[in-house]
Amino acid sequence: MSTVIFDASALDNRLCRVDPEGDLIDYISEAYGGAPSAVMIQIDMLRSCDPGTIRNRISHSIAVSDEELAEFIMQCGSDVLHLDRVMADPYDLVILAYHKIHGARILVSCDRRLLYVAEHLDLRHCCFKAALHDANVSLNSGIVEEPAYHTDEMFENGSDPFFHYPNNRYCDLCDKRKQCICHR
Repeated sequence: MSTVIFDASALDNRLCRVDPEGDLIDYISEAYGGAPSAVMIQIDMLRSCDPGTIRNRISHSIAVSDEELAEFIMQCGSDVLHLDRVMADPYDLVILAYHKIHGARILVSCDRRLLYVAEHLDLRHCCFKAALHDANVSLNSGIVEEPAYHTDEMFENGSDPFFHYPNNRYCDLCDKRKQCICHR
């Protein structure tokens, strides 16, 4: 099954901020051609929206066996920068291993270290604002202009580089040319 992996960092205080009902999960998943998936324990820890509502949108709970995880870690080696920091969060490690082993369509995350490691491992990835932009463009849907979604704040000069379009501090994590895919 093709999956679109949602890390909790993309959902909490970002997707939930503009869409507490989680409809955008469906749009983003459709745009990338995969079933919405996540580590369900992360979903249960969401603070900015109802975990039950988001859980109902996620159709696939990702997991890897201990053997798969150990093999993934050994294959990565010590040359992957920030891998040690990602390893401190077992859920992030499961996300990366699942993506690598099962060939997920894309990882949507707003954890800069997780995005950096995904880039280094050649795993397709993007942040929330890039995923929303892709969904808006590929589905020709006008999601961003839809009054039901509170996206106005995303166009303000805010401090969150994974939420506010004008802030491109970490855009190199999605595009090596350091140009946010939202501005191409």
